[in-house]
Amino acid sequence: MHWCETGRFYAITRYDDVKRVLHDPACFSSKGGPVGRGDQVGLPRQAMIQDDPPHHDRLRRILSKAFTPRVTAEREARVREIADELLAELRRTLAAGEPVDLVQGFTSPFPVRVIAEILGIPRELQERLRIWNSATSVTGAAVSLDHMPNVMREMYGTLAELIEERRRRPEDDLFSALIEASESDESPLVPEELVGLCQLLWSAGNETTTNLLSNAALVLEARAELRELVSGDPDRIPALIEELLRLESPINGLARTATRDVSLHGIRLREDDVLMVLFASANRDPRHFERADEFDLERRPNDHVAFGHGIHYCLGSHLARLEARVGLEALAALLPAVRLRPDEGARIPTGILRGWLRLPLEVRPRG
Repeated sequence: MHWCETGRFYAITRYDDVKRVLHDPACFSSKGGPVGRGDQVGLPRQAMIQDDPPHHDRLRRILSKAFTPRVTAEREARVREIADELLAELRRTLAAGEPVDLVQGFTSPFPVRVIAEILGIPRELQERLRIWNSATSVTGAAVSLDHMPNVMREMYGTLAELIEERRRRPEDDLFSALIEASESDESPLVPEELVGLCQLLWSAGNETTTNLLSNAALVLEARAELRELVSGDPDRIPALIEELLRLESPINGLARTATRDVSLHGIRLREDDVLMVLFASANRDPRHFERADEFDLERRPNDHVAFGHGIHYCLGSHLARLEARVGLEALAALLPAVRLRPDEGARIPTGILRGWLRLPLEVRPRG
């Protein structure tokens, strides 16, 4: 454990300690949100992420009925179409000699369009919701705290209208499935809870996958044998994804708040002390993983915590893995013809997420 004076939190870095904290919500609460002090810094409250049992369990039960692995699997063909469309557009831009950014051209719009179509968000609203989400996210609010309430009202109002439309006229989308799951539950969601879950799906459904694919692009560029594996041996792509998740974790960590006085490694934690639970550090803990800093495609088991653990384990992990598989295939097809320029890019300016805001690329010179 390490006390961070500037952030006013304890950093939890070892694999076993991370799992211990994540599996004890009674002692280590999620109420403070991703940074541990969400209310104090003016960030909007996030449904389920900031909830503890029993309320969390009720929300997750209803959401799990609607957002199933089958829902994701049935949309694989469309996920591939979206990747192909974006890749074709990116190549046209390159051919025209215009500047191209991998994040803006592929790794960001790809998961955004996928989750938007799964939810049932009309195309004309997707960009507006993306901007709203970016403005209010933990990556660094793009609007001042004075304007945050207006942005939140606009975003929640739009989602509420979409949900009410699906309530009157259901379609084959996640909005409709979530409404049905709620109404059939013993404890149906109130409108505000339904909107909060949809906002969670929208935001969580794009940010981390964007980071995973952006980080993966640099790994694939540096290692030709991995690009060849993606192209020639698709059965091994799942193992590649798990090792990328472990070694290039898209989320560095999330916060928990002590609900009572408790000792950990001889350090006395007080009620309301904040702990930053570092997934990325746990995933490189040499006490748990042999050769923890090396990329090992044969690693068995690969029980990383990139998707968290315990009651808050990522409910969309099945979708993230599908998007990663399709996205890696697209990147492996693109990278031989281009060169990434991370020196001209910019990383996300927050300690919570690990990824890129900008990752320029250029056509690779022949010869």
